[in-house]
Amino acid sequence: MGKLPKLCCEIIAMALSTTVSGQWSQYSSDQLNTSNNVTIGTTFSTSPLTVGDNHGKKLSLGSWNHWQKTDIIKTGYDGTNFDHTDILVPGYENNDALLRLTKAGNVGIGTRNPAEKLSVNGKIRAHEIKVEQANWPDYVFDSNYQLPALAELEKFIRDHRHLPGIPSAKQVKENGIALGENQAALLKKIEEQALYIIQQEKRMEALEKRIASLEKLITK
Repeated sequence: MGKLPKLCCEIIAMALSTTVSGQWSQYSSDQLNTSNNVTIGTTFSTSPLTVGDNHGKKLSLGSWNHWQKTDIIKTGYDGTNFDHTDILVPGYENNDALLRLTKAGNVGIGTRNPAEKLSVNGKIRAHEIKVEQANWPDYVFDSNYQLPALAELEKFIRDHRHLPGIPSAKQVKENGIALGENQAALLKKIEEQALYIIQQEKRMEALEKRIASLEKLITK
């Protein structure tokens, strides 16, 4: 019998026993204990499979002298994310594939420092994205809403080169856009624009009536 089949048989035999505890590799910390838990690189077991006592590489695939990347699972600690776990893609060629889960419960795809619950360094395609947003700006149509005068709006645009309540190009470049807040801000501007149009329509109707009255006086 070859060495590999023989080793497999020995492991199976130990797994079937509830009383046998013994080494199954050259390292004293690689064991199958009396609870049938497997430990690799450690003698302390808390689950059916425990790998290592400290952070580091936990699972790899391939040969380091033939593959550019061999790591599949790594754990680590740093001053930004603290404890974290990485899932990577091994292969013959190097790649930037990375999924990181941090102590704070943040998930990063293609980024090592996810600041939100999901941070993606790249494009996202989806059939639908639903964003929950409070304080939807229907309050613009309340009777007590103070619609800014057009002269004030003109001055703000002249001074700041963007609409009030809308982030500037510089702010968007530095901080991105919060979809929910941005949609609410855009809707507010649309609703205010509707009110401006209604105001202008009423003024035009009033002017048309005055012109019609003046025309009657002139033609008498």
